[in-house]
Amino acid sequence: MLVINKLAIATFPRPILLLYIQLTFTSVAVSVANKCGLIKLTPWEGGATLQKFWLVPLTFMISIFCNIKILSYTNVGTFIALRSSTPLVLAILDKKFAGRTTPPRQAWVSIVGVLLSSMLYIQIEGASVSTDSFSWIIIWYATFCFDQMYTKHVVDTVVMTTWDRVWYTNTVPLVILFPLIFIVEDDIVINSDELRDTGGVVVASCVGGLMMSTTSYWLRGEVSATTFAVVGNACKFITVLLNYVMWDKHASRRGVGALMMGIAFSMLYRPNKLIDKKKANSV
Repeated sequence: MLVINKLAIATFPRPILLLYIQLTFTSVAVSVANKCGLIKLTPWEGGATLQKFWLVPLTFMISIFCNIKILSYTNVGTFIALRSSTPLVLAILDKKFAGRTTPPRQAWVSIVGVLLSSMLYIQIEGASVSTDSFSWIIIWYATFCFDQMYTKHVVDTVVMTTWDRVWYTNTVPLVILFPLIFIVEDDIVINSDELRDTGGVVVASCVGGLMMSTTSYWLRGEVSATTFAVVGNACKFITVLLNYVMWDKHASRRGVGALMMGIAFSMLYRPNKLIDKKKANSV
């Protein structure tokens, strides 16, 4: 999804509109599947469910938008390095707020190894972290960590199906994003020769967004916030390889080596256990 979004924002440089299209695609796809009887959404119950869930799609929207903005300024490898450092913060938050044990020694080796690998990558590819992207990185980092913890809490405490969560997460932000398309972004011109390629990349990003929304909510219900982040980091092997093969907007060989070392460390991770379910549910 990182590679597809990087391609999409390069050919379609309107991040708010791109995000709006992706969210609309998933919202409509889930609604149509429900109408056709392929899935089952819980009937609308007024604002009761929305009142409990509204902050999840809001933080999701901010996180994804910052993600796209960062990718418009820097390469995929830099973003992977930043994301790989989040388990260190999430492990502390999991213990403090989610009623989980301190991660075992092997987990700390994994988390610290990933962090050091990320720092090594940033040192090697320092020029990739531009001044323009720095503020977006800070906003994304804070939002991402909050989103991981709060969404896990909501998944554990608010009774909803996976498809309900996917629909709400992708539908609620549309109300906020629609006026911003006209207020914030400038018009762009796409040549007719580029229309097919641009459309294909945008559609691919929409399909990827639907798949990511569905699988991520299923996984969130099964593991801790820290484990969820670590699994995401481990999956970046394919991302790094795809990005390296597809175009020249990637890290150097030394930078890729640092990334691969960090992802290898993430595979050593062992999850911490839930010891205080009452505390986790009261966050």
